[in-house]
Amino acid sequence: MKEKLKRHWQKLAVGVLTILLVFASLQIYDLSENIKNLKTYYSNQYNSLNENINEIYNNVDEKLKEQASLLSLVNCEYGEFNSETNKVSVTLKVIPKVITDDMELSTQIGENTVNFVRKGNEFIAECDVDIFAFGEDYPMLNIKAGNEIKTELLEAVEVYNLRYNYIPTVYSSCSISTGFSEGKLKLDGSYDVWLESPDGDSDIDFNKMYIIFELNGKEIQRTEVKDSLSENSYYGSVNQTLKFKKGDRLSLYALVEDIDGYTIKREITEYSLSDDEFVEELYSSEGGEVIAKNGKVLYQQ
Repeated sequence: MKEKLKRHWQKLAVGVLTILLVFASLQIYDLSENIKNLKTYYSNQYNSLNENINEIYNNVDEKLKEQASLLSLVNCEYGEFNSETNKVSVTLKVIPKVITDDMELSTQIGENTVNFVRKGNEFIAECDVDIFAFGEDYPMLNIKAGNEIKTELLEAVEVYNLRYNYIPTVYSSCSISTGFSEGKLKLDGSYDVWLESPDGDSDIDFNKMYIIFELNGKEIQRTEVKDSLSENSYYGSVNQTLKFKKGDRLSLYALVEDIDGYTIKREITEYSLSDDEFVEELYSSEGGEVIAKNGKVLYQQ
C-alpha cells in the first residue's frame, strides 16, 4: 500500500515538474524573443540617431560653406550639344557677395581661360565644352579686385566627363568556360551586353550593333545583332573551337553605332595562353572606346 502511494506521488511530482519545465521553457522563449525585439529596436534607434546626427553635420557643413563662400549665387546651364564638334555650350552665372567697380572674374576650363562679363550684379561666362574632356576637379573661379585675387572652387559646376550625359554607355558581362587541348581553344558560355541611355530610363536608338572576335588584333568574326533589344540589353552565346598558341590574344567585344555617328566599343572578354598552357582571362570591366565618324578615338579606357 505504501509502495503504491509512493509511486503515485512520484508520478504526480514528475507531472508537476514536466508542467513547470514546459512553462519555464515558454517563459524563456518569450524572454529571448523580447530580447531580440529589444535588440532590433535599439539597433534601429541607434541607426536613426546616427542618420540624424550625420544630417545635422551635413546641414552645418552646408551652412558653413554658404557663409564662407564669396558668392551668393552659382548657376550652370547647358545648351545644345553638337555631335560634329563633340561640344556642348555652357553658360555660367555667378553673383559675388561683395562687388567692386574694378572686379574681374575668370575661370580655367581645361586649357582655356574663360572670362566673365558683368551685367548688373551678375557675372556671366559662355563657353563650349568638349564632352570628352577629362578632369577630376571642379573649375576654380578667380576673383580679382584691385591688386587682390581670391579664389573659390565651383563645386556646383560640372564641365568634365560630360559624355555620359549625351551618348549611350555600353556595359558587358560574361560567363564563358574555356579549355585548351592539342593547340585548340574551346569556348562555351554566354555574355550580356546592355546599353544605358543618358537619362538612364529611355530606350536607346542605334544604327547597328556587332559582336566581334579578334585574334592578335585581326578581326576573324563579325556578327550583326539583328534581334530587337529587350530593355536595352542583348544576350548571346558562345560555343566554338579555334586554333590557339602561346603568345596569341583572343578578344571578344561589342561594337555599337549610335544615331549621332559615334561608335562605342566595349570589351566583353579577352584570353591569352600562359607558358604552362593555362588559359588566362584578361578581361577588364572598364575597357572601352568611343570613336568618331572619321575613326579618331575620342575616349579610351
